[in-house]
Amino acid sequence: MKNVLNRKRRACIAASFIVLALLGLCCWGGDARALSSKTARSNQVDQAGQIDPVGQTDVTVSSTQAAQSAQQSRPVMQTQPVRGPQSGRERILLFDVQAVFDLSGQMDITENITLQASGREIRRGFIRDLPLVWRRADGERYKLRYEVTGVSRNGKPEPYEIRREGDLFCIYLGDDTLLPHGEHTYSLNYRVSNHFSRFPEWDELYWNVTGNDWPFPIEKAGFSLAFRDAAGTVLDVPFRSVDLYTGKRGEKGGAARVQADKSISTTAALPRGAGLTVAYTWDRSVLAAAPDPQPYSPLRALLLPSRGTIAFWLIPLLQAGFLVYARRRLDPGSMPTVIPLFRAPEGLTPGALRQIMTKRYDGTAFSADMLELVAKGAARLENGKVPVLWRKDAESSRRSPVLQTELAKARDSLFAGGREGVSCGSTDRKVLIAVRERLASTRNKERRALFARKWPYLLVAFFMVFLLPLMASLWGYPFGDAVFFPLFLTVLCGVLIFLFAVTWRVLTEEGGAHIIVRGLLPLVQFGVTAYILILFISNMFSALTALNIPEGYVGVIAAGLLLCIAGMALLPGRTAEGLSRLAVARGLRMYLGAAEKDRFETLYPPTDSVENFEALLPYALALGVGKTWANRFERYLADTGQSGREFSNFSWRGVRSFQSSSSRYSVAPSSSSGGGRSGSGSRGGGFSGGGAGGGGGRGR
Repeated sequence: MKNVLNRKRRACIAASFIVLALLGLCCWGGDARALSSKTARSNQVDQAGQIDPVGQTDVTVSSTQAAQSAQQSRPVMQTQPVRGPQSGRERILLFDVQAVFDLSGQMDITENITLQASGREIRRGFIRDLPLVWRRADGERYKLRYEVTGVSRNGKPEPYEIRREGDLFCIYLGDDTLLPHGEHTYSLNYRVSNHFSRFPEWDELYWNVTGNDWPFPIEKAGFSLAFRDAAGTVLDVPFRSVDLYTGKRGEKGGAARVQADKSISTTAALPRGAGLTVAYTWDRSVLAAAPDPQPYSPLRALLLPSRGTIAFWLIPLLQAGFLVYARRRLDPGSMPTVIPLFRAPEGLTPGALRQIMTKRYDGTAFSADMLELVAKGAARLENGKVPVLWRKDAESSRRSPVLQTELAKARDSLFAGGREGVSCGSTDRKVLIAVRERLASTRNKERRALFARKWPYLLVAFFMVFLLPLMASLWGYPFGDAVFFPLFLTVLCGVLIFLFAVTWRVLTEEGGAHIIVRGLLPLVQFGVTAYILILFISNMFSALTALNIPEGYVGVIAAGLLLCIAGMALLPGRTAEGLSRLAVARGLRMYLGAAEKDRFETLYPPTDSVENFEALLPYALALGVGKTWANRFERYLADTGQSGREFSNFSWRGVRSFQSSSSRYSVAPSSSSGGGRSGSGSRGGGFSGGGAGGGGGRGR
């Protein structure tokens, strides 16, 4: 019959590998929640790397309706709608953009979009998608910041809604009201910052005017750029160069021309997927007072806060203060001085000393307690192929056993019902299990007096991390996005800790798994865990940038979790009584692990040395120095010609055999304690779809 230990251990191993496999599949499949939040348009990545789906934006939405600027470089372009059979086809008749720089480096955009709606894709309005991050040809990435200042349709205010979908800033124009079929002219006003490039002698605007992700053709498009001072006066700024590109993403088409006033208009319709991109340069002195555009670092944005999110670091500060309070409250004082002990402590069984050392009552603790029965003359050990404990009455013993209460009860349970012997094999495994559970229960009742209850404090500190999603929601971020990452990271860390705990238990439990399992399990678990972590890290940035979370949010969570881990190590693990017993255990171990023959004979008369050796053998086994102690006195017995009294035919091999057998077949639940580089790519090397701006739109 297979023993209970092997079955439970195999179940734990199987469960660990199943969890690892499922976790690996989840990581391999990617972050489903992040992918579901991306729109179909945002997945079209620029082949030359111009649009980079990373980052977080600072989004400010104003409900005030901004009138079109009276100071513009040219009047709005006019066009005649196409008549005839195609007049009902949904398309953009006019996409006219007027941009005005102020001296602070911000740019006001007015997009006048005239479209033909027939109720197919354009039913209630449309969605304007704007990219949040753009990447220059030299690899520098810049995060764009938008502020919507007004939306109108056919000259009247139009309702709108702002959403962040993956790497896009989306403006939903319209509501649930259906649009009448026909032409509609929308005026979209917004402000954008951190969008131009600065070089040693000039500044540059490399701007995707229309975007390349529209599902409709664009009959006509145009763009104009102007500068104004703080009073709103349009400045006469000469441009060093004006370049333009049309076509699909990556093309360098020239289906547009530069007008005399340096504005740009297309000379042919732009089909689906095609757009207009412009590049203007001017002397750097024009915007000399404007701050330099700041490159964007995804890692920095995830870990370090901005001025608006510095308040989130109050949570780690609160955690640190709480953990300091917990440490002072749990402080047991200093441990007594450890001095060598030469005799077994009164009232403490070997298992009790092992529990205070290892914080759990394991198989070795149980074996040491059973060996204590033999040392006290309450049982007789017969070492054969399968060790057997035999009943031994007090009258037949050379000395009456003086047993601790729990060991006396354990002896009564072993030999209850007239049982004369208990085999350490599978025959009497139920008896051994029952006895170990009784002893473990007795030990667990002492835990509160010996070990500090630090886990409630750690749990409070851990759940403080989840105050962050509440704070983020108060700042206007979606609660679901804010809670997703800490929850996912908690589950991931919890699973990995559980798996390593199972492996550690299998490797450290006496009489554990087969040597092949003990050798291969750590290697397999290390490899699979490394594979999962690599998948997690490789997908982390794309997953996090698809979530609408504040800057520095990940850094705050990481700091909070690290504080919890530090608290596990820094909070006291034992009470004053526990430290006192620990000093006793270490003092006895100091003597047992470094005993010398001459020193032993000096302390104990030769006639008493065998008895004292036998009395200390269970404690040596419990404290992890059994082999040292047993080998030294095995040589002593050989040198003196004496023999063991309670341990006949004594040898360390026999003791080790008993330990392995009694541990293997006696499973009981155990408890635990508590600036300006060139390389934008526009000067003769640009293309349609490059630069900042762009995006596209959809009907709704």
